[in-house]
Amino acid sequence: MPMYLLSATGVVVYLLGVISFYRLLCLYERGVIFSGANVSEMKKLGSYLAGYGILAVAANVIYAGGIIFPWVLLEGIASPWIVVGGAIYIVAWIMDEGRKIQEEQELTV
Repeated sequence: MPMYLLSATGVVVYLLGVISFYRLLCLYERGVIFSGANVSEMKKLGSYLAGYGILAVAANVIYAGGIIFPWVLLEGIASPWIVVGGAIYIVAWIMDEGRKIQEEQELTV
């Protein structure tokens, strides 16, 4: 039963990530780069990717019968989903700083 719950949650998080990525691409298509909506979508995407990676690690632990093996933890920390999610979150932070600088320049006379 817990594996079915984790699988269903993983599918939902994955689909939310796909939707967030699509919205981000639509913003780029309209030429919106340094905006609050762009930063928000990037943070959501990073959170969804990292969350999916955490769910995968939790599924590995449950599949192993609750026994936490050292290699499961090492795989979890270095999971590509978690690493890429964190990287996207950092890029969102950098984009937010760029947005703030752009707003300051627009207000400067």
